[in-house]
Amino acid sequence: MARPTARRVSYSTPSKEERAQGAVVVCDGCGRSWPHRLAVLRLKKCVNCARSWWRKAQAAHRAGESAPPLRRPKVKAQLPENVDAFLAALSMEPEPVKRGPRVQEERHDPSESIDSIVARMGAEVTVVPALPSSRGSRDR
Repeated sequence: MARPTARRVSYSTPSKEERAQGAVVVCDGCGRSWPHRLAVLRLKKCVNCARSWWRKAQAAHRAGESAPPLRRPKVKAQLPENVDAFLAALSMEPEPVKRGPRVQEERHDPSESIDSIVARMGAEVTVVPALPSSRGSRDR
């Protein structure tokens, strides 16, 4: 049996206490400011817009298409011509860090013996000569 659809939440402005605490989300879907209790923080949307986004994403997934974008693309501010490029670079939002792909951990055959695994891994270890101890090196 299908799950009953939830009713749309009526808009209520955030209270002064919520605004003072910063518990307000500006919805990417409708553009209104909503209190945290009526918003989906992970999506940065109000409950109503988040529900419609989930439905569109679910329909796209069922159809084998890509999901709708999670958030609206940010509009880059155009700087006036008389602004210094160095100061503009300091005041603009930095680009996200691009990380390289992670290296897969080496897997071993479950039937391989522990001795052969240790022998194989021991060949990769470089031996560092030990430094002389400082306790017995003094001559009297």
